Amino acid sequence: RITSPLRFFPKDYVREFMAESVSFLLRNARNDQLTEGLRKALFEAAKKSSPIRIDGVTALLWHVMRGTYTKLHSRAGNVMEFLLSKSICTTIDNKFPDGSSTTREVITGVIHRLCNEVDQKELALIYTCLFKEIKSCIKDDCLGHLKHMIDFLTFALENSKQSDMLDKADVLELVKLLIHKYVRPGIRTGEASSSEFLGSILDFLLCVLDVPVISCNLSIIYAPVFELTNLSAVAFMKKLCMKGPQIIKAFESQILSAMDNILETSPEEVLFILLHLFKKATDGVTHDIDGSHLDREKKVYKFCDSNVRLWIEFVDDIVKTGNHSSNLVSAKEAAILWGSVRCYSNVKDAPQDSLAMLNKFIRSLDLLLEVEEDSISGLPKNTWRSLLGAALLSYHELLLVNVGKKSELSFFLSLAKRHSTCPQVLSAVAEYLDSLHGATSLGMMEEFDPQNLLNSFCIFGASLSSPNKNVRVLTLRILSYYAKMDQRLGSDDERPHKRRKAEDSAEETLELKYTNVVDTLLVVESTPVSVSTSRKIAIFVSRIQMSLSSNTVHDDYIPLLLHGIIGILYNRFSDLWPPALDCLAVLVSKHKDLVWSQFIQFIAVYQSKGLTVRNQEKLLAVSHPESIIDCFSLYLATDFDYTPLETIATLLLQALQKIPDVAESCSRHVVTLFLNFMGYTDGSITSVDSYMSDKCKGKQWKMILKEWLNLLRAMRNARSLSQSKIIQEILTERVLDESDPDIQAKALDCILNCKDEFLIPYSQNLKNLIGLKTLREELTTWAVSHDSLSIQKCHRSHVVPLVIHVLTPKVRKLKLLGSRKHTGVSHRKAILRFLLQFDAKELQLFFSLLLKSLIPGSLQLEMFSCQSGDLLESISDAVGTSSIICLESLTWKRANGFLHLVEEIFGTFGMTHIGPYLNALLIIVVRLLESCMRNLGNSSDEKDPCKQSNHPDNGCSNDQEADNSIDLNECPNE
Repeated sequence: RITSPLRFFPKDYVREFMAESVSFLLRNARNDQLTEGLRKALFEAAKKSSPIRIDGVTALLWHVMRGTYTKLHSRAGNVMEFLLSKSICTTIDNKFPDGSSTTREVITGVIHRLCNEVDQKELALIYTCLFKEIKSCIKDDCLGHLKHMIDFLTFALENSKQSDMLDKADVLELVKLLIHKYVRPGIRTGEASSSEFLGSILDFLLCVLDVPVISCNLSIIYAPVFELTNLSAVAFMKKLCMKGPQIIKAFESQILSAMDNILETSPEEVLFILLHLFKKATDGVTHDIDGSHLDREKKVYKFCDSNVRLWIEFVDDIVKTGNHSSNLVSAKEAAILWGSVRCYSNVKDAPQDSLAMLNKFIRSLDLLLEVEEDSISGLPKNTWRSLLGAALLSYHELLLVNVGKKSELSFFLSLAKRHSTCPQVLSAVAEYLDSLHGATSLGMMEEFDPQNLLNSFCIFGASLSSPNKNVRVLTLRILSYYAKMDQRLGSDDERPHKRRKAEDSAEETLELKYTNVVDTLLVVESTPVSVSTSRKIAIFVSRIQMSLSSNTVHDDYIPLLLHGIIGILYNRFSDLWPPALDCLAVLVSKHKDLVWSQFIQFIAVYQSKGLTVRNQEKLLAVSHPESIIDCFSLYLATDFDYTPLETIATLLLQALQKIPDVAESCSRHVVTLFLNFMGYTDGSITSVDSYMSDKCKGKQWKMILKEWLNLLRAMRNARSLSQSKIIQEILTERVLDESDPDIQAKALDCILNCKDEFLIPYSQNLKNLIGLKTLREELTTWAVSHDSLSIQKCHRSHVVPLVIHVLTPKVRKLKLLGSRKHTGVSHRKAILRFLLQFDAKELQLFFSLLLKSLIPGSLQLEMFSCQSGDLLESISDAVGTSSIICLESLTWKRANGFLHLVEEIFGTFGMTHIGPYLNALLIIVVRLLESCMRNLGNSSDEKDPCKQSNHPDNGCSNDQEADNSIDLNECPNE
């Protein structure tokens, strides 16, 4: 009692130190005092169970048993016997019914520290105490206490670093005794039928298999276990299949025999165990089974055979009737079918009708997948394709043992072409092709004539640009077989060469050998991507580039190569992108006629999907499958990492930047893509503001925009571009108005590419206004008033709008001007004083841009899609009449910032400058203040200041987001 506050102190080091101190007293006490002290310690933990108390009592008992260094104390045996005795456990169960589990946690903790902190030779004492208590429980038939003792022994064996201290004879005797008395099939006496008790015994038997000193043939001793049919036996065999190959091989025949016993009650568990036994649960490739086969006389084989035949009838019925939604298939039924098909390939001496049946099943699934629906009988179409892939793989494995069977090359390749996006089907076809020794010996050369090759390349090419790397690798494995059969390509040992003149003749030889780029792509994709391998991969990509530059790649392989390079960009490793982009630029420039349309389509798709597609659904894999459904989910898993689509779009634009002459020659396609990216849908653009504003925002959009600007900047002859005038207007009125200085600088460079006479003298001044480091100096030194004549009068109408477009975003956002608030305010005041040099008419654009930023994007499209005339006049009218302008999604921070900006404008500009725009500004200020007053009035009437009144008697309904935004809806005028 005196030491308990410190023994159960929250800090673990305090508990440890106090336990060591108190243990000294207990070790030196008389036996009766030691027993009483240990009993009280266990009572303390059982009375008020908590992690701190359990840890404190465990530490105390451990230090009592601990001797010097890694040795045990002489009284350790007495302490262990006391802890394992039935009497103390019974006493605690009677006195503290809820504390029995706490006592077991304490004993488990003591055993854990013994196994980790003392010499392993000292553990012989622990095993002796456990064996003694277990035999006593067996003799007294005390099954409840026996279960706990077996659990303690199993725990000790699992945590022991060395099992040499075990007495082999004692272990074997205990194993035989437990199996003889409690694991007999059909036993139903007392607690022996308890699944928990039987489970503890079976876990102990599994643990014994890991003890190397027990070298006798345990398969004979364990034979009664495999005659059990309950769930504990199923769990035992599932864990047994996780053991090493030597252990599995010793029990292989018994496991296969046991499957017949439990098939009727747990067919899915039987398939799960067999899949692990045949090493086929987690992948779809062929393994060496080492003699593990199903006998045709076994119930399991008959179950798989009948199951597949039933599904053939089911699929044929769907195909005939065309009813794809009446009979729904559950995920469990599909998983059992998959397991049956995968186990079917392990039949010993499979008859010919087994091959015929699998062939029919494959063809039935192929016909079923011809429908256009995304779901068939409740299962996604991809799931049916995966089942087809599993059946095709099993069919291939059965063909391997039927050497007399005719070639099925056309059958496999036709399925690969029809299901070129399914990795399971591609895997089966790739495995089949790898098993062939050459198509010539099979009489299949017609499959590889140039026309068929070109058709196959068109089909498989799209899979090379798939984000799924597994699909890309499998497709390249298939295409590699095509390339080996192509007589136009040189072998690996033969260097490709062009036409050359013979030494003794002026005639040119027609012998041509081209580079096999398919095998090079296969090496690139199949090599694991890492820092150490990136250099090797880059070298192979450079080889492809050299082959393209030397024109040693056949034209039939050029479109295929385009998809392959796009696939390389999907590898999320930036070190691979520069060589791939160089190779892509050479490919497009050398073979523009063959790949340009597809290349442009890639850019269009990726820049569109990169801004719209988010969080694509993926079938995630189960890390540790525990059932046939988990294994099937792992087989279907599509979880893979790839470069985001918006990044792919920027990379393709970077490749195009390397060949600006090609981009200029095809500017009609390039400009159309740019206009689509900027939100213009139709070909005729009536106004720069007639774009879809909701599609032109976000970090990803700005990232792609920068690359578009880099491309436009690289095309020096800007006047020759298609729709060059519209591009100039977009750059001036929209892009230059962006708040990002980098975007402004790039846009200005694009504008300067036109080499207009009215802009060239002021190019450096405009660049200085964009740069944050040169802004303040330029505002001070550049005089832009009419009197200064630094801007010629004939140029003023063109230069002043550019200046205002550059400076207006800096006025709207203070953080663009400095990291500190006061720095930004001073810079903004400097900009306003700089703008004071313009007259009132020139400032019209400035105020228009300020007010336009408060109008919602949807309303902007409606107001300015066909705008002509004075923009400010329309805005002033709209602000005065419309109740929704500048009121939608306006946060408190933004409203407060606008009020401060208007205050600074009033303090800087005189009436001659601000007079024409005063009405529009004051209307917005008054609305903001009225809204604030309404919100303050409503909050004073409510207990919760963030709650707004929506009573129907009110003239308006206000909603306020606490501490984030204000509602600016105005009450309608009466």
